Amino acid sequence: MLLNKALKICFHLSIPISQTADKIDALYAYIITSGPLNDDKLCAVLLLNGLGEFYPQLQSTIQVMSSSPNLSAESILRLIH
Repeated sequence: MLLNKALKICFHLSIPISQTADKIDALYAYIITSGPLNDDKLCAVLLLNGLGEFYPQLQSTIQVMSSSPNLSAESILRLIH
């Protein structure tokens, strides 16, 4: 889930601001060329993003599965429940 990865990027004082901006821009370009963001993909990103702070292991496990064409928001919900 590249959108989730892009949403987690933050500017830091220890990293040149231009380097972080370039990283965000490169991810954005890749996301745009990957096709349209439909309702299901958006829901999946929101679910994954919500897991991050307190359930990073579950988030990571689901992200590994994100390359599967059968992964959907519904399947993520099943994994969470």
